[in-house]
Amino acid sequence: DSTTASAVHNFQSQMLADDGVVRRRLADGVPVGFFDKRLRADKRLYLQFLRMLHERNLLGLARQRRGKATPFFVEKKGGKQRLVLDCRQPNIFFRHAPRMELGAAESLSAIEVPPGRELYLASADVQACFYQYGIDEDLAEWFCLPSISSADANEMGLLYFDGTWSIADDDTLVFPAMKVLPMGFAWA
Repeated sequence: DSTTASAVHNFQSQMLADDGVVRRRLADGVPVGFFDKRLRADKRLYLQFLRMLHERNLLGLARQRRGKATPFFVEKKGGKQRLVLDCRQPNIFFRHAPRMELGAAESLSAIEVPPGRELYLASADVQACFYQYGIDEDLAEWFCLPSISSADANEMGLLYFDGTWSIADDDTLVFPAMKVLPMGFAWA
């Protein structure tokens, strides 16, 4: 909707927390993100995971890292896995998201149907709702995954958000960044 689009595109003024709030939150310490054990222990597997994200247009390179998000997985119905990013560290820097107004189950008991009229009910489940809303590089800098070498990024064809590649040294660390709002971000 237009409210969400406005917040995402103007996130610096509409989503980022005030400096005082951030300082208070940081006084409690910076949380260490939970990072899937297999991905953390196996560089080849981690790079394969990044390649899969890149092939699905979910990943680019950020020029700087403002926040670090770490991937892990939870089981879904039917035995599938759901990707979640531990965004506790980036969430420190953002205001609390507005509450969604949802009808309570109790409100269903208050529905009255006039005599002779019918009531139709339906339900739906939005599949793959997360990871659908594209973001620009400025916001993506808050959702950088653990860094990789520029040689590895170059091998998989990862580019900066503007479509360029400008790293000469293969040993330079670069920041893979989500190109979409990730599950785990307080505003997603």
